[in-house]
Amino acid sequence: MKRTTQINYFSGARSGGKSNLDDYYAFIAETQALKYRLVNTVTVGNIEWHSIICNVEVSEWLMLQPVELRQCVIGASSEWFSHFAVHEELYSFMALKWSQSGK
Repeated sequence: MKRTTQINYFSGARSGGKSNLDDYYAFIAETQALKYRLVNTVTVGNIEWHSIICNVEVSEWLMLQPVELRQCVIGASSEWFSHFAVHEELYSFMALKWSQSGK
């Protein structure tokens, strides 16, 4: 399967929109099945931040964490998945909690 993270808006004559939508819905199904997926890791001021895509269940869990742990940045959000940037400590707790049922 071709890894697609966004729908291509301009398609060629033989490459219709249906295959792009199929790729998008496959991406959503994969995200739901995995609970969360690590997209990227960067270091900012000696703190590692992880960009993740997660399903609604993990997203709700992230938002219910204590304020001192909830140092996260919410990116895009939809009814199927959310995109977060979380710091190393919160990512570690999330990985421990969801490792049996996800990643």
